[in-house]
Amino acid sequence: MDISCKKILKENKNYYQSFYQYNPDAILSFDLAGIILNGNESVENLTGYSIRELRGSRLNSLVIEEIDSNLLHYLLIKAEEGLIENTKVAIRNKSGERVELAIQTAPLFVNDDVIGIYGILKG
Repeated sequence: MDISCKKILKENKNYYQSFYQYNPDAILSFDLAGIILNGNESVENLTGYSIRELRGSRLNSLVIEEIDSNLLHYLLIKAEEGLIENTKVAIRNKSGERVELAIQTAPLFVNDDVIGIYGILKG
């Protein structure tokens, strides 16, 4: 790999990390099993949970089950179709309070394969 290609890759990585890390909206990424992979600082502000606490847990563990126990399944179907989806969801934050959120999800692609989902959460 030549130097100019490495430079472009590094710039793209920095651009992505900056967008993700400093975005005022809460951003979560999770795999096709619904396991939370990562998130930004705004997730902690919204949920009360640190990313360290959330990483490795199931997305459904945050969602209030009586609201929509099939949410993850629905979002996964839409992601596998390559679609962006907007929906409402209710979660319990770390203090046990109910929080109503709007969530926009988009498929996470690697080499043309959907490997997960990005979710942008707004209170």
